Amino acid sequence: MTPLHIAAMHNRVDVVKLLLQRKDTDPNCEDAKGKTPLMTATIRNYVGIFRLLLEDSRTVHDRSDRHGMTPLMHASWKGYLEILHSINLNTSNPNLQERLRMTALHLAASESVAGAVGLLLSRDDIGPNSQDYKGNTPLHRANKSGDKRVIELLFDRGDVDPNRYNRHEMTPLYMASKRARFCRWSITSLSQR
Repeated sequence: MTPLHIAAMHNRVDVVKLLLQRKDTDPNCEDAKGKTPLMTATIRNYVGIFRLLLEDSRTVHDRSDRHGMTPLMHASWKGYLEILHSINLNTSNPNLQERLRMTALHLAASESVAGAVGLLLSRDDIGPNSQDYKGNTPLHRANKSGDKRVIELLFDRGDVDPNRYNRHEMTPLYMASKRARFCRWSITSLSQR
């Protein structure tokens, strides 16, 4: 673990700023778990540290850890909207997949983080029908969580396919009809699209 990792872990903006002024500081160095200081700041929601690292031209924004998770994925999954907004604007590929082939949009939909789903869907290059290792799309995942706002956001995008099959040959509509905890709205909304 480097001094930059330690400073990022302890939210020491002053130390991070000082370390980033040094030419021999590598902002992309990894700790034992494959996490960079930018990931550490993202996971801990340390906005000040995150911004300093993001502004450093040497920082790679799309670097993934040992689980294939990028800072964009971590921020989407946790619902850290301030960080997500910044990284969303600076990430070149929002469709990168972690080791289970989930994208940032899958993670946000799975956790019912409507704000994150909305930010991600604002990008023209987001893949709203990408499939994870089980063939589930973000809409499949949103149906599992049952969050009406997330389902509406996905449908409002206009290019989400409610009839896409997963590996178990289930569509989001079928999944909604089989789960007792789903409200009538979910099933009606999906069947009308």
